[in-house]
Parts: sequence; C-alpha cells; structure tokens
Amino acid sequence: MCSLRDTRLVRSHTVVGIDDACTQSIGVKWWGNQHWSRAKSDWYTFRNGSLTMRSRILIMAAATALSVGLGPRLLASATTAHPSYPLGRGAHCRANYRSVVREHKVKGSEVHFRECVYRAPTTILPTMLPPAGMHLVFSDDFSGSVLDTATWQTCYWWVTNGAGCTNYGNSDMPEYEWYLPSQDQVSNGVLHLVASETPTLGTNANGDPETYPWTSGMVTTQKSFEFTYGFVEVSAQIANGNGMWCALWLGPASEAGVPEVDIAETWGAGTASTWLGFYLHLPGGVRPSRQIHTKSLMTGWHTFAVDWEPSSLTWYVDGVKMFTYTGSGIPQVPMYFLANLAVYKNLDMPQTAAMEATDSFNIRSVQIYQR
Repeated sequence: MCSLRDTRLVRSHTVVGIDDACTQSIGVKWWGNQHWSRAKSDWYTFRNGSLTMRSRILIMAAATALSVGLGPRLLASATTAHPSYPLGRGAHCRANYRSVVREHKVKGSEVHFRECVYRAPTTILPTMLPPAGMHLVFSDDFSGSVLDTATWQTCYWWVTNGAGCTNYGNSDMPEYEWYLPSQDQVSNGVLHLVASETPTLGTNANGDPETYPWTSGMVTTQKSFEFTYGFVEVSAQIANGNGMWCALWLGPASEAGVPEVDIAETWGAGTASTWLGFYLHLPGGVRPSRQIHTKSLMTGWHTFAVDWEPSSLTWYVDGVKMFTYTGSGIPQVPMYFLANLAVYKNLDMPQTAAMEATDSFNIRSVQIYQR
C-alpha cells in the first residue's frame, strides 16, 4: 500500500510527496477530510548532478484546490553506483546516506521532497584490524527492524521496573534526559539512539516523581555479555547538536561505580565543533584522560576503538592512536559495554546555537575481540 510521505505548501500548490509504490497507480486517496482523485499522470525527467531522476508527477484535484504529488524514481547513471532514493516520513536514511531536501520546478511549480543521498567515500572510514592473535567474540550490525533485547538492555542495571531511567551520578554536569526503550530505533542496519525534547515523567535519585525535559536512548550488554581484556571497536555517527552528549564506554560487571573506561565521549557545541574525550575513571576520583577540540567528527561515520590489555589502554579514532595509558589502575575485572545519548548543560563548554528539538546518535556496528 502506498502512503503519503511529505507535505509542503509552495505558492498556490500543496506538494504531496508519495512513496515510490504510489507512482505505479493512484486510484482514490484521502488526505485529512478531503477526498482526492487522480486527474492526470505524467513522467518528467531531469538531471541532478551525476544522477538522472525520473519522476511521475501526479496531478490531483479536490474542490478548487490543485495538488501535485511527487513520487521520485531514481535511475543510476553510469557515473554512480549509489543512487539516491526517496525518504519516507518518520523514516531514517540507511547507513552511508544523509537526508536532504530537494527542490525542482515542474511546469512552473516548485516541487519539494526529501531524499537520501550517498555520503562521499572519503567520509566513510574503514574499520580497524584488531591486534594480532585476537578473534571475534561479540558482534552486532543491527540487522532487522527492532532492537535485539536478548542482547541489549535499555537502562542501567539498577532499574527493575522497566519504566525508564537516567544517570544520577553526574552532579558536575547534570543530565536532562529520561531514557526510554522507544528511543532505541533500528532501521537499515543502524541503531539510532534518538533524543527528543519531549517532557517525560520519571523519578529523581530519591525515587520521587520528576519531569525530565528530554527523552533519549541507551543500550548496554550488562545482562548478556561481559569480558576481561580485548579490543572494542564501534562504527558510529555522532550527534553534534548543542547539548548532545554521546558516550561509548565500559562499566564493571560487579555493578560498582569504578573502574570505568570511556572509549569515546563527545559533547556537541552546535555548528562550531565537537569536544572529544577519552577517560579511565579510578577510585578516589583519579581520572587519566585526554580531551581534544575537533571539527573532523561533525559529519560522516567514524570508528572509535580501545585496546584493553592487562598493562595498558590505548584509544583510537579512525585508526589513529589518540591516547595510551600504562599507569596503575588498569582494570583487571570483567566489564560490559554501554552506549547512550545524554543531554547536558555545562557553562564550561559554551554552546554556539540553540538546541535542536531532536538529534540522533547512530551506531552501525559493535565488535569485540579477544585472544
């Protein structure tokens, strides 16, 4: 069944984007309380960079209004192996693609629709090779359309009622989100941890009711997989909007507060840049770390990894060594993996633009190797 995809008022026309299935035949369509019927259907061909786009324009009439329905069909030219494709309402682009709004003129009318466009290969970083002698012991590439809840839990270990959670432990940088399973969304081989500015009732550290201004998503392997020493690699696309705090980390299976290994933490600062940090949290507030300020993570997919050995921790981004620690306190206990998208406010990290109403921390694979 075809479905309406997008609406936009352009001049005197209501532009209705229609899924590709709708371009095959349109009989009768309801839009709100109005009854639409097809009056005319034609094919138009136009060029968009290296792509040839052939779209069927559906002219429909309702009362005295005129509607133009656009159902894009894309034909790959000889110069590209990655054709764009239309994006449905509420859907996500698959891995290596990004959403854009297209505008074209058809017989004097401006036609707008959303499509997914392939990201240039230079923005897709290859995965790393694990250290010699290691083999794969855990892997998830998020196939299917729902989160595998046998592998992934959606809240911290202390939550037992399934009603959501947050992290009460960051008093120096309070969090404003309440984690809910509905914010962990899987599509096209990608896990989307989605932060939305939606007030949600949760509880505070004392167990009393409290409304949080944001909802967001998190996942952990706390109940399904733990390991001691190994190489962890994550392919991810960070959320760099103001106030977005992405975290990939390891927590102790004992449910103690430390040690904690932060594979990567990023703090969005709007369009200016992103803060990136690597940390080892130890007892007594000891925290060996490195932080950098970068623009290189603001677009595209990147690989974040840590090599956890009995006497060292080494952090990598896109195959480049970022930080090595060989001092005391290297974790010697089983750990589990976590990923979350928190929402923060910190005056020490100036934000450069207003916060968006939604953002997404996208993860397309998690792999763990051991000897």
